[in-house]
Amino acid sequence: MSKEELASLPKEVKHLYDNSPKVKVDELLENRQELPYCGGIEIIYTPGHSPGHISLYLKHSKTLVAGDAMVITNNRLHGPVKQTTLDIKTATKSLKKFLDYDIDTVICYPGGVFKGDPRPHILKMLNEQLA
Repeated sequence: MSKEELASLPKEVKHLYDNSPKVKVDELLENRQELPYCGGIEIIYTPGHSPGHISLYLKHSKTLVAGDAMVITNNRLHGPVKQTTLDIKTATKSLKKFLDYDIDTVICYPGGVFKGDPRPHILKMLNEQLA
């Protein structure tokens, strides 16, 4: 993130970047890596919100834990929030990866749970934000 972009963030968000705790990474996860929990959890590398942002796909329940890759407002899926995303173009491009999955439920932060096929919403977001 450039100094100009960091300076343009809301004060509360800038505070998070300036004061985030430093932690030791025990294990690096890779895109498409499968973890042996809950019937299989696939890692989806979705950079943009932050450099190492990932989403999780729970195969057994067809649930996508999108994290900050998408948000829900008024029961509707939306793309990443520009004010809290380090690289909005990369974050939006990351949404394409979700089209490869059979998803019935999406969990976002913020917003909560979206039930149903997210595919039409994702395609709309991609068309609007990458046009």
